[in-house]
Amino acid sequence: MQLSIQSWIKSAIMAKRAFLQASARFSSATVVAWPGSRCGRLMRGICLMTLLAIVSPSVVAQDTARGAAIERLERLAKKGNARAQSQLGSIYYGGKNGVQKDYSLAVYWFTKAAEQGYLNAVFNLALCHERGRGVPKNTAEALRLYRRAADEGLLQAQINAAVILLEMDDDAAANKYLHLGAAKGNFYCQREYARNLLQGRGTEKDFDRAIALLDAAADGGDAEAKLLLADCYSGMYPSIPRDTQQMVDYLWSAASDGVPEAQSKMGYCYEKGIGVAADQETAFKWYGQAAEKNYPQAMVNLGHCYQAGVGTAKDEKKAFEWYKKAAEMDFAVGLFNLGIFYMTGGPVARNERIAFSYFERAAKLGFVQAQYNLAVAYEEGKGADINRPMAFFWYKQAARQEYPAAITGLGYCYYRGFGIKQDHDRAKELFIQAKDLNNDEARFALRSLKWGPLDAEERAVLPPVTRRARAEDLPALPFKSPSRGPIATKDTVKPKPQVIQGAGGFLQPVRAD
Repeated sequence: MQLSIQSWIKSAIMAKRAFLQASARFSSATVVAWPGSRCGRLMRGICLMTLLAIVSPSVVAQDTARGAAIERLERLAKKGNARAQSQLGSIYYGGKNGVQKDYSLAVYWFTKAAEQGYLNAVFNLALCHERGRGVPKNTAEALRLYRRAADEGLLQAQINAAVILLEMDDDAAANKYLHLGAAKGNFYCQREYARNLLQGRGTEKDFDRAIALLDAAADGGDAEAKLLLADCYSGMYPSIPRDTQQMVDYLWSAASDGVPEAQSKMGYCYEKGIGVAADQETAFKWYGQAAEKNYPQAMVNLGHCYQAGVGTAKDEKKAFEWYKKAAEMDFAVGLFNLGIFYMTGGPVARNERIAFSYFERAAKLGFVQAQYNLAVAYEEGKGADINRPMAFFWYKQAARQEYPAAITGLGYCYYRGFGIKQDHDRAKELFIQAKDLNNDEARFALRSLKWGPLDAEERAVLPPVTRRARAEDLPALPFKSPSRGPIATKDTVKPKPQVIQGAGGFLQPVRAD
């Protein structure tokens, strides 16, 4: 039996209410993927597909009334009924109810309804522009339409406008919509607004407000909010007192919810005995769970477990395999560790050129140990021709990150005029800087170099241009700064890894703590 348009409207309203109640759950479900995933796109997809369900009349699902219902919808749409136009656009978009999918017709009817100010149609039209369905892809036009609907109070549009603005690094504008969505109880908006408040992105830092927002999202079950709360209580932010018990509690909850980053950090806590009794086998298991979900930091830590025999039997081949998996994701530590294996041999045949290529890739990603090793390679001609200007360049890049061995290497470049004009005063400044960072080689240089002509005996004990780097026990930071992006992460701050003692002029494989 054919239902009335009033019944359609009633069904749509009920569906919309159900959607708004479920939207927080959808946003919670998307964030369990590790940083760098396609969650942002998934979130927008959920918004669209759920919205289409809102505006699609349930009556057309009845086979006997399907044709008549669509005909009536078309008549209403042609008469200018905005709701009917939006519903018809949804049917053509989805290709459901016996109607062939036609994005162009969907855009036509969404446009008609949007011109009358029908917000659902404005949102769906924006998404068509964003995805290039029925119209050329146009992110600027999509954002304009999202903002139009968002300013009228449509939550889904507020979320999508914020996502695009965050991707454009316009945090101040994004915060407007995150604030609006957070006030409506949306977990995604609460979490991402809190992230910006913690980092002072587009707004003044406000730790109390950020914690309150994260508490609200976490209480509602948002796993990513739990992870951020764990970071907050880890001592990452000086204004928030460190609370190891709360950190572990939130971390455990997020890890149990399946968040790979939380699982990896839980592994670190068990490995180091932070907030829990040290248990290497449990650490190995947590690393494994996160690594299996393609979280590269866990892949490197799992590789370290196999290499060092942490919680499992030593197996350099498996260590190499996990480092390689991380490297294939362009993770700097994985690239660096592969370089070490190829430079020193072991599970693979020694190949300095391949090692050089991995060091170079990691160095270009800003990984300081790789920058240092690349400088050594250019200085000593390992894997590449000797190139002192390039050695100077990479020593300088690593020195800018206050890496002591690189500062010392840069000092030798200035002292001997390698790749740069000789400058003993600048060399002395650099040696002093490195000494203050507890670099033994810099201390040796300052004792040996008297900044004047050296006799034969003194020259004999002069350290070479590049000596073995001391395997400094750099401070291991188990918790990295919260990821930048709305759902996917950008420009995350990686921790300084712990260097493993090894022989030779090159640094040794490192963990991704």
